[in-house]
Amino acid sequence: MVAEPALFNTAGKWFDDNKAWEILDSEGIEWYKCSNPQAAIAFTTQFEYNIGHYRGKKIKLCYGVSILKNKAFELKAEVTDPFDHVFVVGEFYRKMIARNKPPEAVTDISYLRYKEYFAHLVEKRSILEKLGIRTDKPILVYYPTWDEHSSIHDYAVEIGKLRDEFFVVAKPHHCTLRLEEKAEDRKLLKDNSDLVVEMVGDLSELAAITDLAICDAMSGAMCEVAFLNRKAHMLAIMESGTRKEFYVDPGQIAVTVDSPYKLGECAIRLKSYDPRLASRVQHVSEFLSNDFDAGIARCIDVIRNLL
Repeated sequence: MVAEPALFNTAGKWFDDNKAWEILDSEGIEWYKCSNPQAAIAFTTQFEYNIGHYRGKKIKLCYGVSILKNKAFELKAEVTDPFDHVFVVGEFYRKMIARNKPPEAVTDISYLRYKEYFAHLVEKRSILEKLGIRTDKPILVYYPTWDEHSSIHDYAVEIGKLRDEFFVVAKPHHCTLRLEEKAEDRKLLKDNSDLVVEMVGDLSELAAITDLAICDAMSGAMCEVAFLNRKAHMLAIMESGTRKEFYVDPGQIAVTVDSPYKLGECAIRLKSYDPRLASRVQHVSEFLSNDFDAGIARCIDVIRNLL
């Protein structure tokens, strides 16, 4: 693992070096501040130029999945062409990238990020205790995105009105938590939630306690939460006129709303019945694979062949 300081990292200031070092140390992972251009194989989740100084084979590792056309940068031929191989986390990306690249150069290695989560499922009650949540209400978790597509400004107050029916938890995007210009969004979440969870990293614990997820349709959290909790009901916030910007219509994955004034009524209906549940499970199994051990074996085979 290489985590060069932002001062000379190819990702520049976008790379949060101090947070990365903190996480690597907390996980007991061996890592270095200096890269080794002679490495036989180099991985990146980003672009080829980020590891352009490496002289060996190059692998792109897709770290998630997006059904939004302008965010699924991994599906563009100019992004994947320079790599010797591409690792993806599900069949959806594998099929899409194989349109532009030889199929044998694209491998679904499963969504290994959550291998341990599924191997050691934690009881909902213990997670609630850990988070200090004491309630008999169903748990509503709000998963907004951070950029210009964030719903916080328009929807946070309406979500806050649901606190009579639900225990409302907000999970901000890590950029919402750390960027100075997002201070107003942070305040809106705090004022309209029973709890704001400021964890950075995976969504597994929150997904496990989610009874109703409210997600921005343009956020990757929508697919990830559905992968982690197949029983959770889901509401997706759509920006009006954006349906054509998706590879898959979000309406096939979740009940959608495009106005803050529709949110409350839809959320209350979803307490008891989610008409998109079966369709969502089917789509998510295509987006993200959970055959973890087989995925690891496929990953290792590719690396051995490249070497």
